[in-house]
Amino acid sequence: MNTLTVTGLVLVSLLYLFPVASGQEQCNKCCQGPRGPSGTPGIPGIPGHHGTPGGKGAKGEVGDVATQLGVSGQKGQEGVRGLPGAVGPAGPKGDKGDPGQSIRGLPGAVGLKGDKGDLYHKTKVVFSARLSKHLNLPSRSVVKFDYVFTNIGNSYDSRTGIFASPVSGIYHVSFHLLTERDYGYMFLMKNNVDVLGAHGKTSGSTGSNSIILHLRKGDTLWIDGLHSLAGYFLGHGNEYYSSFSAYLIYED
Repeated sequence: MNTLTVTGLVLVSLLYLFPVASGQEQCNKCCQGPRGPSGTPGIPGIPGHHGTPGGKGAKGEVGDVATQLGVSGQKGQEGVRGLPGAVGPAGPKGDKGDPGQSIRGLPGAVGLKGDKGDLYHKTKVVFSARLSKHLNLPSRSVVKFDYVFTNIGNSYDSRTGIFASPVSGIYHVSFHLLTERDYGYMFLMKNNVDVLGAHGKTSGSTGSNSIILHLRKGDTLWIDGLHSLAGYFLGHGNEYYSSFSAYLIYED
């Protein structure tokens, strides 16, 4: 600051400290001339220091809740139920669950024995025969298998070598041969018609065959044989090599 400014500030301070007497003021008022122009504002004083913050006040008492909240009213009546909404879209596929556990139950009681089936009462037909001696057949002839092992139903005649079906049904038929010294042939015949054949080409060779046939009651079966003049079908003593067999599988 310059000297003039400081002097002005001092005079202003003195006027506030020592005011002029009231009589003098009255005289000044009556003799006061026109007001002069406002002087230049003084420079603001330097701001004072901030005071120390005050201490924390005591906690106030809790107010009355009844004065803040109103009393709860009564429950209103239930409204009318609305219409069902539209079906929403299907949700995402859930995770696969764990496999369930099953407990096996105890076994049940054994049932009663059933009645015997119809096949038990059906006719039984079984036969099997062989040659008991060597046999030479220079021309085709019926082979008479003279040694009979089995003949249930008595449908095979060893004197003629012919089997006659006692009932209609499905039959299994088989035959076997062993040639000696030369070739030999056997043919299964059904009612004078060739059905199946077997042969041995050289000495000591064998031939056999089997078939399943449907026979009607009264149909006949036999083996037709043919051998060279020098040979024969083997069937002597304990040499069971040439045979003829059949049995009923089931009856019509």
